[in-house]
Amino acid sequence: MSATVELRPLGGFAHEMLAPVAGIAKSTADQTIATTTLTNATGLWFDVIPNTDYFFEFFLVHQSAAVTTGLKVAVTVPSSPTYVMYRTEISVTNTANGTDNIQSQTFTASAGAHTAADQIGAAANSVAIVKGVLSNGANAGKIQVQFAGDAAANITLKKGSYGRLWV
Repeated sequence: MSATVELRPLGGFAHEMLAPVAGIAKSTADQTIATTTLTNATGLWFDVIPNTDYFFEFFLVHQSAAVTTGLKVAVTVPSSPTYVMYRTEISVTNTANGTDNIQSQTFTASAGAHTAADQIGAAANSVAIVKGVLSNGANAGKIQVQFAGDAAANITLKKGSYGRLWV
């Protein structure tokens, strides 16, 4: 069986086409931790080779055991990249206006940790999105998602969280 990949321009412009996805990563089981120390997210990583440019994206569904325990998320990459830049977006509760909001932060180094102090609700699904670019240097390694809580209550990265990689 062979597969055909069709590239279609977005908005009708050829320069807006994305290359086919080079990799998919997916968590196959819930991963629960009770630590403020960043921990590798099981299954949410990509092997990368030297001197290659990558675009990555992760969609992380998570829950906290307590509304006062928020998510801490980071991405690690091989040492000495030419550059890395990624942006994190985490759903948070905004008590000032009574609605849920997205908190965003940008990083230009491996393992920059974004900490969101409050969850949308205890045992309620929330989302975090990580998008970035790695221009890898001479070292092979991994693009790896890490997570923790901002307090020591349980935080769970849910089954079905996923990542995509483009080269």
